[in-house]
Amino acid sequence: MILEQWETRFSVEISKKQKDLSKPGCLISIIPIHEEWDNFTNDVKDIWPIWSKSLDEYPYSLIILFAGLAFFEYSEKTFWPRFFEVLGSDISNPQQVRITKIYSDNLRSVGLRVLEKNNRISYVGSAVFHAGIPLSLWNDFLELCEWAVWNENWKSITDEEWDKLIKKLFFGISRLRSFLIDNRETAKVFIKEMLDAREICKDKNLTIQDLANICLLRTEYLEQIPETLEFLRPNSNVTFEGCAKLFWNDRTGQPTLYLPSIDKSVLPAYWQIEELKQTARSTPHEINISSEIFKPRLKIKLISQANEEIHFVNGIRSWGLFDISRGGIWVNTNRENLPLGNYLLISKEKIDEIKCSGFDENENIYNERITLKDGTVCYLSKFWPNKKYAEISIRYKTDSRKLILRRKAKIESKFFIGEGSEAANFIKLENNKFKIEGLPIICISLPKEYFKDNKEELKNRFKVFLGERLANGTWSKYDINQDEEKEFYKWDWGYKPFLEFKANEKGSYKGLQNINKFFNSPDLRGEHILSIRAFPGFYDSFNVYLEHTKKGVQYCFSELPGDYLLWYIICQPSGSFKWDEIMFAKDIICPTSTISNKEMYAMLRGYSDLDLIAPKGKSWKILQSVAQIINFDNECVLNYCGDPSKIWGLFRRLYHEIGVNNLVPIKVKRTEKNGLPYLQMRWNLNIKDNLLNYFKSSDIKIEETWKL
Repeated sequence: MILEQWETRFSVEISKKQKDLSKPGCLISIIPIHEEWDNFTNDVKDIWPIWSKSLDEYPYSLIILFAGLAFFEYSEKTFWPRFFEVLGSDISNPQQVRITKIYSDNLRSVGLRVLEKNNRISYVGSAVFHAGIPLSLWNDFLELCEWAVWNENWKSITDEEWDKLIKKLFFGISRLRSFLIDNRETAKVFIKEMLDAREICKDKNLTIQDLANICLLRTEYLEQIPETLEFLRPNSNVTFEGCAKLFWNDRTGQPTLYLPSIDKSVLPAYWQIEELKQTARSTPHEINISSEIFKPRLKIKLISQANEEIHFVNGIRSWGLFDISRGGIWVNTNRENLPLGNYLLISKEKIDEIKCSGFDENENIYNERITLKDGTVCYLSKFWPNKKYAEISIRYKTDSRKLILRRKAKIESKFFIGEGSEAANFIKLENNKFKIEGLPIICISLPKEYFKDNKEELKNRFKVFLGERLANGTWSKYDINQDEEKEFYKWDWGYKPFLEFKANEKGSYKGLQNINKFFNSPDLRGEHILSIRAFPGFYDSFNVYLEHTKKGVQYCFSELPGDYLLWYIICQPSGSFKWDEIMFAKDIICPTSTISNKEMYAMLRGYSDLDLIAPKGKSWKILQSVAQIINFDNECVLNYCGDPSKIWGLFRRLYHEIGVNNLVPIKVKRTEKNGLPYLQMRWNLNIKDNLLNYFKSSDIKIEETWKL
């Protein structure tokens, strides 16, 4: 499409929005989708030598060029380098002044607002105002929307209160802070749009296109920012899977392309990516790719008997970043702020300069030479954060980026089974249910000053239930590691957290002195749903089967967790833990532990090298548990490394099979090779078959050679 055709298209679309041109984000639906944007900018580059001499010739194209750069490439300090990149040439300062003047004149002539800052025309501010929330800031903007869900008066706070809030929520994120403070009006419109979209999504399963049609949501917000769906459907596992995505498979060390499910009515069909072909399926699957990853765009065809559809997926060009904590999905590196996690960078050539803070420098890998399956040589760099805040600075030829990794500014909850040696006293049942012996520990974290009074809001809003029974207890603040960004609270169960009325009891109630005459604590043995509920819409639950304690069993665990604390943390019911959550859990489960953070991290890496623990999903997760049994005369020595809850399950079974008096104490040992902790028990030889039967039924691998 030549520029004349783009100009006609944009002029028609802008004229249709004449009534809305004064509103923030008025051009967001007119900016071409990503694949069309590439075509548009290529056409601009081709004609720029001629167009630059008569910029008045295509006023609408110039307006959309500025708006599109604001949406796709926004950076408050680096507008012109992106502009130069699109045009394929540098522009002198006098030329820049001339371009921005003509751009401002075009805005006025069309009826679009021209913003000023410090009594000077702000061309970047104007472009952002018309384009809406830049793609690079969208993930962080969702945290502000989350805050607005909880604070009903968000529209009416003063500018001073707004500035203070933004500086607190987004500490250290200067670009985002500047954008939200300078563009509050734009932010307000989009916050309302997102809150409305969240309401619409409550009871409906919508496609990406459905959402794009009913609100200001661009498809890029949904396809490139996974947190968008998490905000829209906070208590749902529904995903928008209708588009192909680029991944890095950290296990195979190769790139892959995720292919979405296809409706059975379309099958048989097949996918074609360059020279690769793969049969389409009714379930999502992957296809291995190689050098195709470095293309600007991958053209994907879905070919069936009746039709041929063409899709596009952006390639990484010279280099790309993949979030291993989220399964290896490709990250939009225009985002300055990324979720704290493990990342991998793939580049065509060596990265010129990499600087990091907040990472374990001994574990990071920079510019490691690797070969893809088709023989393409490229370079790999890995980043493993060990702090709550981290930065990566990258310089590749003329491209410089600074990426900030941090925790989300949102309310989060955690369930822990217990403290100390009781933290692993559970058995995982089917349907994500857990058999436990006592009421668990419940914790909530929230950003500092999220409310005017965090503790008061917790007291008034956040309630704990067992089924539909309201629990008796209070939230108490838990001081941890002098955290600058978050506050932590722990639920203190009341003396009698659940009471039931004695229906047949007669007499007069005289106050607390004779309350036991009319109320008692019920036997809670059996299945329950333990939940935290808060208005508006916060809900986190834990499915439990409460069981009576087996007396005498806990004595065998008296030396635990000790140096085995890491396993006690990552075996907890949530199934996985981010690094900062591991640090928090450490203080909850064993506040007296002397294990350093550095040593804890070294254990994670050591167990990961042995394929016992893996950075999976968003965080660290147990991969497998292993055991070794060695015969010595009349006893067998059991060495074990893995999920400690499975050992608790073993002892509960043996309690019934051999009696409590024949149970043995558990010792914590360390390997001579790498100092990794493991467990050791010395059993009577005649129960070896009991051990083997349990390990087989519990999916515990028996090793003849102890690989630790």
